[in-house]
Amino acid sequence: MFGGLDMVVTNAAAWRFGPIATATGKDFDAIFPTNARSTFTAMHGAANRVRDGARVVAISAGLALMPRPETAMYGASEAAINHLARVLASELGPRHITVNSVLPGAFNTDALKENPDKENYGSDFIAGEIAATPLDRLGEPLDIADMVAFLVSDEGRWNTGQNIGAGGGMF
Repeated sequence: MFGGLDMVVTNAAAWRFGPIATATGKDFDAIFPTNARSTFTAMHGAANRVRDGARVVAISAGLALMPRPETAMYGASEAAINHLARVLASELGPRHITVNSVLPGAFNTDALKENPDKENYGSDFIAGEIAATPLDRLGEPLDIADMVAFLVSDEGRWNTGQNIGAGGGMF
């Protein structure tokens, strides 16, 4: 009806942390459809609907680059997003379409603060994340919004196929 899309931004996340040895197929099936499959579905749609010169940005996670204990399924599902972005960048590049992923670190969100697994990921966890960040704070949603705004702007036209860390120096 409107002739196509100029911009697509994907952002979905589900997580369960725990050792690989105790993880189940059910745990896997709870994470990968939300993270990897939803991004694939959005990118598939974008590949068929965006106009020449469009921008695609997928929000991933810094844990895709950080092999921390108990994060295997979440990190792997987020790494899939990064790979999808790089491949789609190659496929859509001839049409001057840029595709990138942004990898946030620990962010000041309700999801982090209200995590139901407070025993393992409560205030001590948050303090540890802050301590691991050279900028000595959690990221704020605006930190990611500014990165995305750059990537979808004319100034971001030369960035494509990149997995861009946005963790305040954490990774």
